[in-house]
Amino acid sequence: MLTFDDILQARQRIADAVYVTPCPESGPLSELCGCQVFCKLEYLQRTGSFKERGARNALVRLPPDTCRNSRAGAAGGLLRRSVPAVVKETRTPIPAAPGRPATTDYESERHGTANLFLMFEPLGGKRHVKVTDRRTAVDDAHVIRDLVDVHYAHAEKIVLVPDNLNTHKPASLYQAFAPDEARRRIEKLEIHDTPKHGSWLNMAETELGILSRQCLDRRVPDQEFLASEVAAWEESRNTAECKVIWQFTTDDARIKLHRLNCGTLCRTYLSRRMLKNRSTNCRMQFRKV
Repeated sequence: MLTFDDILQARQRIADAVYVTPCPESGPLSELCGCQVFCKLEYLQRTGSFKERGARNALVRLPPDTCRNSRAGAAGGLLRRSVPAVVKETRTPIPAAPGRPATTDYESERHGTANLFLMFEPLGGKRHVKVTDRRTAVDDAHVIRDLVDVHYAHAEKIVLVPDNLNTHKPASLYQAFAPDEARRRIEKLEIHDTPKHGSWLNMAETELGILSRQCLDRRVPDQEFLASEVAAWEESRNTAECKVIWQFTTDDARIKLHRLNCGTLCRTYLSRRMLKNRSTNCRMQFRKV
């Protein structure tokens, strides 16, 4: 059972890595509830929410032997999924010419949807995106198989933080594979569930946002083309070893971000929140020319 001493110890573990955010009184809520209501402004954290506290506390408590092994997953290593669709042109676009931009007809034809599973190792700069027809428990089990047997076959233990969905359960492996194979893969995973009403997947969502901007911001005619474009994007990002490292303190942030004034920081924060909302519900449409 969680005790107050446990809370104090967690506070000490993460004290040098999270911001001390204000907790002002909310006038409208206090008036509505008939009592004093205070709001903790956790959106001022680097991740834009309180979620960094729980994720960091879980990671710093890992034993040294586990820390030396590879991590993959979903927010300290991340597993996230998105549902793009397949949209094809109905008329041939007119390419750009001197003095004239490229033009695309507004009409398109939908050809169904596709599902994207994203596996991301933020500190290692590695990610893998798998394109599937559906997003069932069996599909999730095959993604875990690739994670354990292909991408991190050399790792003794994989720390996995999956998205909070009913298909992201160890039981899904038993639906897809023989019991001994399912058990072998489960024993190689150290699963950290996300909070029921929250998510630790901001870093995975950031990658989905980058994927949306760099690869999915156009019409995609079919799933084969989608898979080839996503594979090219994945190879480029992995070759560049693009990482997500959110570990600097407030004092470090003032030095690293000295070029940005307050207005720029506010615009950057708002842009990231808009991008998160866009990437979380990322949908692509397949349409026929």
